Amino acid sequence: KTQENQVNLVACAPENRIYTRATIMVELGASIEELMSECELARAEAELLLNLHRI
Repeated sequence: KTQENQVNLVACAPENRIYTRATIMVELGASIEELMSECELARAEAELLLNLHRI
């Protein structure tokens, strides 16, 4: 139970919400430019997310 609570806290941390949102955007077909603009990610971060989560 404690470990589950810790996972939930990490998932809800403000800095993780950006990556959660970006991951959803990637799954919906967002481009690098959209990720950079909407989530304020650096190009390298956007490229990494695209490469990690592209189906």
